Amino acid sequence: MKLLIITQKVDKNDDLLGFFHGWINEFAKQCQQVTVICLYMGKYDLPKNVKVLSLGKEKRLSKILYLYNFYCYIIQERKNYTHVFVHMNPIYVLLGGLFWRLNNKKIALWYNHRKGGSIMFFIAHFINKIFYTAKSSFTSHMKKSIMMPAGIDTEKFTINKIAQREPNSILFLGRISPVKNIHMLIVAAKILDVRGINFKITICGDTTERDRNYYKQIFEESTDLVKRGKIFFIKGVTNMITPELYSKNEIFVNLTKAGSFDKTILESILCGCFPIICNKDFGDIFHDSMYKAVFFNEKNIEDLANKLESAIKIDQNTRESFILDISEKIKQQHSIEILTDKLFEEIK
Repeated sequence: MKLLIITQKVDKNDDLLGFFHGWINEFAKQCQQVTVICLYMGKYDLPKNVKVLSLGKEKRLSKILYLYNFYCYIIQERKNYTHVFVHMNPIYVLLGGLFWRLNNKKIALWYNHRKGGSIMFFIAHFINKIFYTAKSSFTSHMKKSIMMPAGIDTEKFTINKIAQREPNSILFLGRISPVKNIHMLIVAAKILDVRGINFKITICGDTTERDRNYYKQIFEESTDLVKRGKIFFIKGVTNMITPELYSKNEIFVNLTKAGSFDKTILESILCGCFPIICNKDFGDIFHDSMYKAVFFNEKNIEDLANKLESAIKIDQNTRESFILDISEKIKQQHSIEILTDKLFEEIK
């Protein structure tokens, strides 16, 4: 198979999209040739059968030039690919779908978001397959949709035995944005503090210019706890460093609602963290006995505080037994190898 991949960024050091570098590497094992068109090109280390072409965001080109480059690439490379895989951004199907269908290219879209809109119904006419991981994703009920594994690098995401796990430590890792509901964690931290619970929360992530005010808001609301060493804000770290960061913390908290399938939850468990989440799309992974300990009501900060307190107080043997059990399930159901095999079986 000769595959064309359209994605936002190719950069193995990116804190949010660095994982996709691993996906490309794994996909290349199944293909004679892989051509990647990305909006932004950073550092990469990929096999010889992979060609990476950038639309030019790293050079700060205009959007008109992005569009010009896109059409130049899909036309000039048309003999070098038989299949197209668009990752997350359906606008590229809108732009290139007609050309690809006229040239007998099979088109697959990976889209895993709660919202979709009319564009999804329109481009469905061009697409052969749509892939998603979250049951409540917008695309989950579309006729051409197929549920897929999350695609975790289970060799990279494992407990770092050198890292010292800090007692009562809580980690949030991700983009600093209102959709991540980090303000809920700040209020929950204040509740724990009033109760006299010993804890340390690390909030790791960067923000965009659009969300700068939100970052400022949650930082200001945390000022007292920051001064007292209860909350720490650190910049986003590369995808290569996150296993070590997970391994230094006991609890991983994710406050995003259902509609997406945040891989950081699974990655953190593989690295030994106890998860506290509200996204019910992960419900099938956890046994009934642990479900109540892991999930909090997405609108209830008091419940979040209660679950964090319980996770802090849980005994070490129970935590380790739970993590070992769930880690095996993740490896069996959501590894990058399982994803790749299933994906290529579907897009043939």
